[in-house]
Amino acid sequence: MSIPLDAYLHVPIFSIIAKSTLELAALILGLVNGLMLLRQYFRDRPKLIVSLEDADHLEWSCWFLLPSGTYKELPTRNYGFLIYLDVSNAGLRKVQLQSWRLATRNGMLRKCRMPALNMPTVEIELGPVIKQIPVFGQRTDIFHGSTVIDSGCSISGLTFFNLEVYGAGRFDPRVIARAGKPRSIYVQISLTDCFGKKWNRRFSLPERSVEQVTRRIPNINDIPSLMRDLSDWA
Repeated sequence: MSIPLDAYLHVPIFSIIAKSTLELAALILGLVNGLMLLRQYFRDRPKLIVSLEDADHLEWSCWFLLPSGTYKELPTRNYGFLIYLDVSNAGLRKVQLQSWRLATRNGMLRKCRMPALNMPTVEIELGPVIKQIPVFGQRTDIFHGSTVIDSGCSISGLTFFNLEVYGAGRFDPRVIARAGKPRSIYVQISLTDCFGKKWNRRFSLPERSVEQVTRRIPNINDIPSLMRDLSDWA
């Protein structure tokens, strides 16, 4: 039996078509698999919700004026910021926080960034009971101080920031005054997780007198200078 010559001529064409079809199918399957993995990543990634929490309605979150100091023989204005921070994870993957910073704008609309300062354990008297208030990210004999947030869980605690300025008043934070309300300052808290993602939230903090704050945290006036001394010594 003889095979027509045309049959030999069509064999390479069928082979090329079959090879191209297989390559296209592999490419489509690869894209579908990649999209499924990407969808799973976005679905399972951590999702942090940053808010302010008032411990037993004591309204911790505020700003206040600390005693002034001197810098380069000029008087300074010293601002303290207390934030009772609550961070919950609404995602499906646990995450660890690496840092948290506060920022506010001065009279020239430039951002002033502040790292959180270590502070001692805060204790308040509730009748015969002494209650310890957690400090965000700091371990005590009662609180673990971990910044790992599992899915569906949250962590909270006090954070303290300090900004000291000197020179012209335009370097001070912008203070908002409204009739019948305490003066306020807009701030932005920025958290960075272990994956490098930043989580920001903007708040308006009311003013409290330093006497109100020191009734709860008696030695808070000494923390900024103590931290500067430790930094200089290091």
